[in-house]
Amino acid sequence: MLYKVDFHVHSNRSEDGTQTAPTIEKYAKKYGISAVAVCDHNEPPLDYCGDEVLFIPGSEITTASGHVLALFCTKDLPTRIYKDTCELSETIDEIHKCGGIAVLSHPFAPQKMTFVNLCLSPLDGYEICNSRAALREGANENAAKLANITKRKTFGGSDAHTKYEIGGAYCEIECDKLDSESIKAAVINGKCHAVLSRKSKWRYKGISRLTKDLKSKNILEIAKGAAYLVAGFFRDIIGK
Repeated sequence: MLYKVDFHVHSNRSEDGTQTAPTIEKYAKKYGISAVAVCDHNEPPLDYCGDEVLFIPGSEITTASGHVLALFCTKDLPTRIYKDTCELSETIDEIHKCGGIAVLSHPFAPQKMTFVNLCLSPLDGYEICNSRAALREGANENAAKLANITKRKTFGGSDAHTKYEIGGAYCEIECDKLDSESIKAAVINGKCHAVLSRKSKWRYKGISRLTKDLKSKNILEIAKGAAYLVAGFFRDIIGK
């Protein structure tokens, strides 16, 4: 069977996320996504069991060298990994100890490591299709080149912070059963193809930024967030 898996989605547990788990499930089904990994910022995996969509354990961890997706972990990472900005190698090591796969999300949006260090890092794979990174010219393409050079696994995820972005990027997974173990095995065995189905919109990034700024209760930050959202609408209209 061929399944579509969105390996990078945010819920409202992320400070800039807007959607609940049931909403994620509803829109994943709408866009033909069979499974999602809810990777909230520096949070343990979401404890939610969907009726019609599989929820894969995931987190997006902030490291000193960028964001890393911790996928398929069978137990929670140490608290310091979630709460401190640890070194990339330490974070990867802890993900592996928890039975997970470490994937560098949107490596070039922005780029926080030199190309040489990206190649030498002990990561399992790179996110080469990210619907938000697609707004930055060359970001996904450079990630694909990096994965090709290093022969690492490739992943696709929408990076959806709003319900409209779910399924914007995903992986086509070939496996017999729709469960986390089968999907992980398919990824390890190379039966995984990353796909970008549609770019995100600048206004969606504006919505998530304003969501975060509203929580700060700082008038200046809220004003900046509102301005970013308005600018996002104009960028979408003019196509830049």
